[in-house]
Amino acid sequence: MCYVVFWVGVGIEVGDFVEEALFNGCSLVTSDEVKAQAHKLAQWTTDRVLEGLRNSVDPEAYHLEVFQDDEDYLIEQFEKLVAFYQEAAGKGLAAITYAA
Repeated sequence: MCYVVFWVGVGIEVGDFVEEALFNGCSLVTSDEVKAQAHKLAQWTTDRVLEGLRNSVDPEAYHLEVFQDDEDYLIEQFEKLVAFYQEAAGKGLAAITYAA
């Protein structure tokens, strides 16, 4: 799953980029950044996510058409993102993010 569509609107920062890793490179997210991102994500509601989707001004945004055609799928993916960051923050974990 790729969550690029959320990063700008939610305020997620992806950390230091490592170009020579994985297929497309990756970003390192420290445990403190994970905690901060978990907090930011917790502030979002389903209505706010859908409002952001419906008001998207970037026609090139990754996966935009898929999410516009199936808003429930977007909400499912967003809930997975929130759960991931909440669990990682609760365990004091860092994360690696990458575009697959």
